[in-house]
Amino acid sequence: MPFNRDYLFLRIDPKVPFDEFGEDAEFSIFISQPAETRINCPVKGEHIKGVLYGRVGDDWKETGEVADASVRDIFEIGVPFRSLGAAEKDEVHLFVSLTRKGEEIERCPWRGYIKVIVPTENFEAMMWY
Repeated sequence: MPFNRDYLFLRIDPKVPFDEFGEDAEFSIFISQPAETRINCPVKGEHIKGVLYGRVGDDWKETGEVADASVRDIFEIGVPFRSLGAAEKDEVHLFVSLTRKGEEIERCPWRGYIKVIVPTENFEAMMWY
């Protein structure tokens, strides 16, 4: 999963073309750490944006948007770590879900989560060593 110091990038390659998904299908990216956050993105649309939500008690409150998103043959999104409340060396735990009419039809990973550690200032120099 690629990332840089400021952004987490996700790419999803579908088994079937996105054209075959219904108009009501969307991706949801659930982040459980460092703060409960969700990003919803439609699967179809010309200029899509992710809607960012934060957990407030038992409810989700809209807190912003993620404009760096695109869907054509693949789905790509760039999420600023700061939008997730994540700082250097923080662990980000996430999973991606595909929903239709509010029901989950696919999830990755199937169980658990993906863990990413937010890079430090010298991350790129360390990766070349």
